[in-house]
Amino acid sequence: MHYHFQRQNGMDIDWTTQLYNQGTFIGSAVMLYKATQDKAYLDDALLATEYVRQHMCDENGMLEFKNGVEQGIYAAIFAQYVIRLIEDCNQPQYLDWLRNNINTAWQNRDKARNITFKDAARPCPTGVMESYDASACPALMQVIPAK
Repeated sequence: MHYHFQRQNGMDIDWTTQLYNQGTFIGSAVMLYKATQDKAYLDDALLATEYVRQHMCDENGMLEFKNGVEQGIYAAIFAQYVIRLIEDCNQPQYLDWLRNNINTAWQNRDKARNITFKDAARPCPTGVMESYDASACPALMQVIPAK
């Protein structure tokens, strides 16, 4: 896999694999599948989702995060499209994985403010935080049904 890094706001950003790109691809494939019933589109959506789970998560299945302006919202964009795969295409096998992300982020929230952080695997920092950096868990909570 080739990685291309670009400087943005003094930070090195890897633009090759992003959760929002995977999410929008999944959403497009799901919509094409629903419109055509061509199973190849469903297969594409499943492959993209498996890629995220196998290659864009840490060893505990936590969705990746990246630092930089607007990077924190990428999981929120992913959430709105992966739920279409889960619900519209009857793929509930992804629910427990995403619930684990929600539960971990919520356990690590800033309890004084009840906000979560884009790195769900560690405690939410205190102090000033961008809204984008707090958006992944609430976005997942809005679309992934509780068990």
